[in-house]
Amino acid sequence: MTTRRLDIKRFRRWLLGLALALVAIVATAVIALVMVFGLDEVQYGWEAARPVVEPVKWIGLVIIILYWRQIVQQAADKWRLPDDYRDWLLSIRWKVAAWIAVLSLLADPRLLASLFT
Repeated sequence: MTTRRLDIKRFRRWLLGLALALVAIVATAVIALVMVFGLDEVQYGWEAARPVVEPVKWIGLVIIILYWRQIVQQAADKWRLPDDYRDWLLSIRWKVAAWIAVLSLLADPRLLASLFT
């Protein structure tokens, strides 16, 4: 098995494209569900699933934080990342965790509803 050197600009473009594709897929699915079942049914379904989805989301965040060093190290070894880039990725662990937590809290419809009522 041969390893290739990672082109960072290409990787960032790929990651941005993946994020945009996931947002588009989720938005399309939500719109389709609302059109088929109606907004009230979708809201009811989300409220019913929330007790399962919320802990899974936060457990996933904790796992990413705990294994950040191993994830970055494996990526650095696989794609032969420069040491300074690897060190930078290791240093932003808490920034990434904070941003994910803030975005998760801001995306909570209950929080948004309480802010605007």
